[in-house]
Amino acid sequence: MPLGSRLSHLTVTAILFVACENRDPLDSASNPTAVTNDPSAGPSGSPGGDMTEGPGSSTTADTEPTAGGTTAGTEPTSGGTTDDHGATATGDPTAGVELSHDLDIQPIWDANCRTGCHTAGGTGAGWFILDAGAAYDAIVLQSSLEINTMVRVQPGDLENSYLWHKINNTHLEVGGSGTPMPPPPAASLSDAALETIGQWIETGCAP
Repeated sequence: MPLGSRLSHLTVTAILFVACENRDPLDSASNPTAVTNDPSAGPSGSPGGDMTEGPGSSTTADTEPTAGGTTAGTEPTSGGTTDDHGATATGDPTAGVELSHDLDIQPIWDANCRTGCHTAGGTGAGWFILDAGAAYDAIVLQSSLEINTMVRVQPGDLENSYLWHKINNTHLEVGGSGTPMPPPPAASLSDAALETIGQWIETGCAP
């Protein structure tokens, strides 16, 4: 090749080499397979390269704790416990509890009504006996001797239980007679004893 032609060929080659060196290899216009600079882009430009949630997209919003350490929407209520129907339970926790005659009532008879009175040989033996094993059958659904329109103890019904009126000194108000029980000068039953007997009658007179 003549010298002039070789110089021209080398000049063209050098120009092309410089042009290639200065070209941006990431220029998408000249490189259709270039990777974008989006940090959240996955392989081949698909989103989701970073699998963690960014600000404003937290998945913990529904369980954000409230003041006091409880979870939103589940704070405990105040003012008592709640039953299965959503009602708040208040008042006496023993209210409505069924009492037993043998366990809860007989000790009251033993302490207040049997000595010298409603026991074999006592002054009230002719009316009824309150000895253990005999007292329940002697008073529950048994006709009163002082007012024949009432029974001594009517399960579930204080007003129609004559014995209830006798121990509360209201027997004369319902047409009864005689003295209250225990009769004076013996002390009346305590408020606690009266409450226990009343609750036993109201809840059905369990033996």
